[in-house]
Amino acid sequence: MKSLILAVLLAAATAIPAGAAQASKKPSLKGSKATAQQQNIEADKEDLTRIEDDEQLRRFVSAGLLVPLPENRSVRVDPRLEEQYRYCRPETSRFLTEFGKEISAKFSDASIQVNSAVRTIAKQRALRGSNTNAAPISGPEQSSHLTGATVDIAKNTLSRAELAWMRDYLRKKKAAGQILAVEEFRQTVFHVMVFNTYGTKAAEKEKAPAKKPDGHRPPKRSHPKARTKRAF
Repeated sequence: MKSLILAVLLAAATAIPAGAAQASKKPSLKGSKATAQQQNIEADKEDLTRIEDDEQLRRFVSAGLLVPLPENRSVRVDPRLEEQYRYCRPETSRFLTEFGKEISAKFSDASIQVNSAVRTIAKQRALRGSNTNAAPISGPEQSSHLTGATVDIAKNTLSRAELAWMRDYLRKKKAAGQILAVEEFRQTVFHVMVFNTYGTKAAEKEKAPAKKPDGHRPPKRSHPKARTKRAF
């Protein structure tokens, strides 16, 4: 009898650390310098261009490298976001569409709001002039918004239940290696970078047309050996 009681107590004692260990394995949504650097490592792996200015942005849109943000009953765009910056990578658009459908299915009439999407280096430079919390325009921690793969999703439009569900949803997608998500508090948004394999098995590659009607040549992708020469 004593041996049985000891066995039960031992099992109970070992079960608690095991559960705690499982909980600790949940992907964190906390931001850090390492997280910012990881976003740029992933961007370089995918050979994503950091968009210089509005002219290059328009060429990327014409080439289909950037697509309009989805706008429907499940996905809204902050009305303050300028029209020329309402674009993102195709994989990011797929993520937003799926994300919106999921939250609408879970919570009746719920939706997500996109506060920010693609930015140019010129736009990010201006933003840093008024917002000291904005990411740099160059270096290992530069903003991933410059690639068009990243969006900021509002938190202040959500109920407590919706916010808790969203955190769990983003953690699952992060654990699956489909996104890199950070919960911000100064800006009250989720900062989400979507990888180019999202929703497809084959990685998408940038292919710009040989020549545009306006006579501009398509932007060249930086060769890995020449990354230090990239004009940020």
